[in-house]
Amino acid sequence: MMSIGELSLFLFKTFCGLNGLILLVLFALQRKLVWPVPSIPVDPRTYGAQLIVIDKVLGRSNGEKIALAHYPASDRSAPVLVFFHGNGDQIGAGASFVGRKFSRAYGYGFLAVEYPTYPLSEGGNISETSAYEAAEAALRYLTEDSGLSVARERVIMMGQSIGTGVALEMATRGWGKKVVLISPFLSLPKLVGSILPDFIAWLRFLLLDKFMNSAKITELDQPICIIHGVRDEIVPHQHGEELAKIGGDKVQFYSIENAGHNDIFRSDLSLEVLRTVARFIG
Repeated sequence: MMSIGELSLFLFKTFCGLNGLILLVLFALQRKLVWPVPSIPVDPRTYGAQLIVIDKVLGRSNGEKIALAHYPASDRSAPVLVFFHGNGDQIGAGASFVGRKFSRAYGYGFLAVEYPTYPLSEGGNISETSAYEAAEAALRYLTEDSGLSVARERVIMMGQSIGTGVALEMATRGWGKKVVLISPFLSLPKLVGSILPDFIAWLRFLLLDKFMNSAKITELDQPICIIHGVRDEIVPHQHGEELAKIGGDKVQFYSIENAGHNDIFRSDLSLEVLRTVARFIG
């Protein structure tokens, strides 16, 4: 029979073991939680977009391909929005829906970029780094003569939710005359810390993908437009406000009343969002 001391030690070891196992499982599965890849692909041609598939490494096939949804600009002087969607979206769904709105209303060009392992892309693994690699490949294809041959000064970076992290990273690399961020967060660790209960908020330190938006926005010279729904239930409105303050005078911040996270482009709000972006682009 165990003594009280032995029993206490056994229970302590069991507790530590179970918590260690939980941590191990969460660490192993975190990318499935951060990147909930849709299981059913949606063809962007449903919304009238062109579907383009390129090699992730341009000019050399390594089995990895990146899918793009493209709406041509109305003329060769019109801005082209390069759009990076949220983690639960895909280029054939919300991204193409947004692109069609900008194409029809203003004649803007629009290029939505798919992430590795997401529907219509092929091969690879999804991570912060691989999302950046896909974005770089898409931007080179957009601007090079062997691709769509769009002048770099016409290109606008645009991201929504986790896509704001991709848009900001590309902007720090010199892409985009201007930057539009919809429902952005300060960083992924800070977002996790702000939405999880205090007793498990420390899990943010285990994140492999960090998207340090608050640090990157200070590096930019490009004008930035931040749009955030006041009722955002996933990325608190405060994140957009604080990001705008950190960015300083180069940032224009717009709150959208009655908008949450996934409904900011719904029919009764989309006109306000479209007009805000159009005024910013000029």
